[in-house]
Amino acid sequence: MKRNIITIQSQVATGYVGNRIADLAIQLHGLDPIEIPTILLSNHVEYPVILGEPTPEHLFSDLLKGIDANHLLQSSDYLISGFCNDPKLVTLLGDYISHTKTASQYQYVYDPVFGDYRAGGLYIPKEAADLSIEKLLPLSDILTPNHFELEYILKDTIVDEADFLNKIQQHPILSTKTVVATGVQFKSTSNDTLHIILYREGKIIKFNTPHLAINIMGTGDLFTAVVTCQLNKGKTIEIAIETAIHYLHETLLYCQEQNYREYNAEALVKHLSILQ
Repeated sequence: MKRNIITIQSQVATGYVGNRIADLAIQLHGLDPIEIPTILLSNHVEYPVILGEPTPEHLFSDLLKGIDANHLLQSSDYLISGFCNDPKLVTLLGDYISHTKTASQYQYVYDPVFGDYRAGGLYIPKEAADLSIEKLLPLSDILTPNHFELEYILKDTIVDEADFLNKIQQHPILSTKTVVATGVQFKSTSNDTLHIILYREGKIIKFNTPHLAINIMGTGDLFTAVVTCQLNKGKTIEIAIETAIHYLHETLLYCQEQNYREYNAEALVKHLSILQ
């Protein structure tokens, strides 16, 4: 087992989203993160004031080159990408993965992180979202879109499980990938339930989790990181998803009980035993 996981997404000075929460999740599994920021922010977007900017293109490029030059790709079985709202960085990242993935033999986990129904749709520029689908999706081995992001990629709505399977099977790219769709709710789904649906090799498996009355920024980032870490430790994709669902449910439930409005270190380590 290789001990490094590369995570390329947003970086905040305070709070637990993007690289900050992926970093902790990776370390809680006894693994080591290699972090590259796509954007540097004071905090996540639900604060009244947010300051910062995308990582400068030359710096982002140098960080990627440095990882490669020091042979750190060879010590990593997984690379995660998440939030990236700058089209130039999306292009750089796509070129980098395209040039290094085969030789370094890592698995690429693509978390789109460009929109959500809760946020009203896209929360990055459409140009960046569309370029992400064009450049990054084809390179991925595993993708973890939420319900909105999957429908945006498909350019169509999904009404039930049969429709989910049919539309992914008909998609020229998604049909060849492992898709883990999160936060799925069909018209027939009760309000107190969320589905996580795994598509792999022409089949789907549906996992259910209670829909808690709490929404915390970074939950999708945390889910993707936990699934990736579990895979890195040799678990099957089914067990990895079940573990992530269990851990997130208990962590969110604890946050709800404590009236926390965002993740903190106490909450994130409270149910560490689930990850072991």
